Amino acid sequence: TQLILPPLVALAKPKYGKISVHGSLQMELNKVLKATDGLQKACITRNEKQIDRAIKILILNLNQANQKSNLAKDQKPHLSRMINAAINHLEVTLNRSGESRKDSLKEAFNHLVQIAKVYKLDEYQVFFCPLDKSVWLQKNNKPNNPINPQKYGSCGKLVK
Repeated sequence: TQLILPPLVALAKPKYGKISVHGSLQMELNKVLKATDGLQKACITRNEKQIDRAIKILILNLNQANQKSNLAKDQKPHLSRMINAAINHLEVTLNRSGESRKDSLKEAFNHLVQIAKVYKLDEYQVFFCPLDKSVWLQKNNKPNNPINPQKYGSCGKLVK
């Protein structure tokens, strides 16, 4: 019997994958992901001042990335919508405290995770908690739910 190998094309990466960005846009979007990880960590502490500080840093990084979004060419409208939606939800979060922050924070994390999933950037773990339907990203491999850290702190399944 003869071994038949698949054509090389079949071994190539899928046609549809993450979108490449380069230079200063890639750098700014990686800063956004790093600041998102910082916000996730701040949420785990449940310290309102740390959370506010992390949100302000993240908004600053998002605005800087938005200024570079024209470098995304055809992807600019989509990228700008994700960035602006995240900023809007983070600003709402800043104007709330305690439990009332959760919904806007949850929505902000949704948009931030989309940025990580759509563009080729630094690697972060994306988690989903089926109990509160939240999604977030973090560097650590052990899930730490930033939306409900007290109630569902270790809830989270790695999203592939």
